[in-house]
Amino acid sequence: MRKIKIFLSYCHVDSAHKNKILNFLIPNSGEQIEIWHDRELLAGDDFSDEIKSKLEQSDIFIFLVSQDFLNSKYCLNVELDIALKKKAEEDEMRIIPVILDYCTFKKSKMSPYNALPSDARPISTYENLNQAYLEIANEISEVVSYMTQSRLVERRDISTLSSDATKEKLKLDFEKNLNDLGFTVQHSRKDTLYLHDLFIYPDLKRMKYDFDDYDVFVGAKETLEPEKIFNKNTLIIGEEQSGKSTLCKVIFQDCFAAGLMPILVKGDQFKKTSEIEQVVLSHHKEQYQGSLVSKSKIIIIIDDITESPINEKFKRTLLQNLKSLYKSLIIIADSKIKFSEQLLKDFDSFNRYEITNFGHIQRSQIVEKWNNIGTDESINLEDQQSSNDNLKRNIDSILMKNIVPSKPIFILMILQILESKSQNNFALTSYGHCYHSLIVQAINKANVKMDELNDYFNYLCELSYYIFNKGNSRITLQDLEDFKKQYSSNYYIVSHDEVLKKLIKSNILNIFN
Repeated sequence: MRKIKIFLSYCHVDSAHKNKILNFLIPNSGEQIEIWHDRELLAGDDFSDEIKSKLEQSDIFIFLVSQDFLNSKYCLNVELDIALKKKAEEDEMRIIPVILDYCTFKKSKMSPYNALPSDARPISTYENLNQAYLEIANEISEVVSYMTQSRLVERRDISTLSSDATKEKLKLDFEKNLNDLGFTVQHSRKDTLYLHDLFIYPDLKRMKYDFDDYDVFVGAKETLEPEKIFNKNTLIIGEEQSGKSTLCKVIFQDCFAAGLMPILVKGDQFKKTSEIEQVVLSHHKEQYQGSLVSKSKIIIIIDDITESPINEKFKRTLLQNLKSLYKSLIIIADSKIKFSEQLLKDFDSFNRYEITNFGHIQRSQIVEKWNNIGTDESINLEDQQSSNDNLKRNIDSILMKNIVPSKPIFILMILQILESKSQNNFALTSYGHCYHSLIVQAINKANVKMDELNDYFNYLCELSYYIFNKGNSRITLQDLEDFKKQYSSNYYIVSHDEVLKKLIKSNILNIFN
């Protein structure tokens, strides 16, 4: 097993502390760890690239915190930011602040993390500094030992999953659907946005935990790794518009890349408890080019089981049948399942999680992804960071007003609105205003004149109501012809085809096969 990699970040005026800590730490854990700090740079190395590379590879980040460190832009804006982003994606990774002297640590981004020495007592307050260095080295050694043992016990080698990976290929239409965002967002520097352009893993809240557990909140990326969900059953609950369907697509992509055979099924497709295998086989046929040969690598991903039309009694039977047929289940459910106590109790044997709203780290990540789309490689990094910070402040300001929740779809809405630099962008007061602004921008992109906006809004309102009465999110071409007749009998319209053409161009409407 590879050594635990440690990145040690410090301000050069604190080099003496760094050397002392290394003197105590290396004899304690030398065989288990690989420590890197900027003194390890070789002649001719690119300073910034080498540091960033080591940051990306590290398992533990140790920050020697002093006021000089907290005043260092590079330490905070590069090294610490990379560590925080990695922590958001890999919950197993550790951030350990070490307090060298009295400073404004409690106002820093590191304040949520347990600092060393104990109770964040500054090293400078110890009568014998070696006592502090020894305590720090012992604590770090314990973390290293814990991580090493965790890997030995829990980590499965992903190569065992992919060694006889399926040779099947995905059908092109389904692969295109996997890469689709699932909703319309427009960006000035890219005509079509895909899932990988903007997806950020959310945090998950464990629904079963002990009172003294520190890791109630875990990162979805690390928790849902293929080797951790294979041959296990997992339930993920999420509120409306929390990104449940998008997460299903990403889990599918990760499992497929690992050599598994994920099959994605919409919950509303389970209409009879006796037809589970038929439903799974039909979805395999829709998603894969080859036929289903072996069930050994199958992992069933159900996108919102609460949408199944069968009643709660038969949902419980459905769940029991699924568990008896398949060894690996990822079941996504709407948060309303929490009100079905008996059904929820049947998930007791599952690993259960709940999708949380985006926090500061995820919001920073999605802003950075948005701002990086279509940028030139010669862009000034300071200008880019300034733009990121400005967008993040504006988003935080809007979210603080409780206009919309901190969910990815709404954050992307706000980003699109802010990008337009309209005078009314900051006058958002409701969900309705958010959607109204997005629709206006989309219609404008289709070259609709301002004096025609009311006509297009009226057409959309009537069409939306027609689709709503049909009880679905889409209608057939025959239904559309029926709508045209109804609309023409109540309103004057020059050309249905022209209006529909521009609504499709704006991506407000879509045509499906």
